[in-house]
Amino acid sequence: PQMAWRYEEISAGNRDRFEQLCAAERRAVFDLASSPALRVAVARTGPDVHRVVLTSHHIVIDGWSLPILLQEIF
Repeated sequence: PQMAWRYEEISAGNRDRFEQLCAAERRAVFDLASSPALRVAVARTGPDVHRVVLTSHHIVIDGWSLPILLQEIF
């Protein structure tokens, strides 16, 4: 399956826009029949600053595997 990537340019002083991005990711519904169960949003908030929002369906990542995934990512 294709990975669901989203890239946003957000000015450094616009924290509200980043909060809106996070809220939109929390509200978005996963349709396992037609879309990936993992989404990534990358927000560039400065010249050398990026913030990553990782949204997953609970069927993909549980409480045991989340720390392992985050360790691998970082």
